[in-house]
Amino acid sequence: MKIIGVTYGGKVHGTGAVMLKGDSALLVNRKPFFIPDEVEHMVSYPALALRVSRLGKQVAPRFATRYLDAVAPALDLQALDLRDTAIRLAQPWTEAVSMDGSFPVGGWTEMADTARQTWCGKWEHRIEGSKNATIFEGECSVETITEAVSIVSKNMTIRQGDIIYLQLTETPVDLHPNDTITAILNEDEQNALFCRIK
Repeated sequence: MKIIGVTYGGKVHGTGAVMLKGDSALLVNRKPFFIPDEVEHMVSYPALALRVSRLGKQVAPRFATRYLDAVAPALDLQALDLRDTAIRLAQPWTEAVSMDGSFPVGGWTEMADTARQTWCGKWEHRIEGSKNATIFEGECSVETITEAVSIVSKNMTIRQGDIIYLQLTETPVDLHPNDTITAILNEDEQNALFCRIK
């Protein structure tokens, strides 16, 4: 299984960089995320997780939804201090973005062919803690989703069980121990993501 991220690009045809997380980054069942001792600046990006349902390469945007079968709210947790250092030194970001548990995912909602236009939906991302109380809200378009799948599959084969995730904002939120994060897609409380930061 691959976890493939697409950074926020700000517009449909301006999607940003592609990055990979190791499979140990997947965090499910409302387990907490533990900030590594060496990290000084941990941040969270709201994200949309897309589950790949079939083998594909160089998938055209108009066919992209055929390669997906479920969607879930997710978080892209990154060590901003390590990432900034890597960028400054022209080194890979792996250490900063692929930590164990750095990709919490809520419950999956399987989508029938006839419902795929509703995948864009509304999302909400709440962080509550002693040092911050932040709410992000927005929508993700079908065009953004299909463009992301097309970009990922251009030079990389996607397979059943892979996860593609799409950052939903370009602005991260600072995280601190004892913060709690809730992410909800389409007001679906049952499949909401809940993660406590330790």
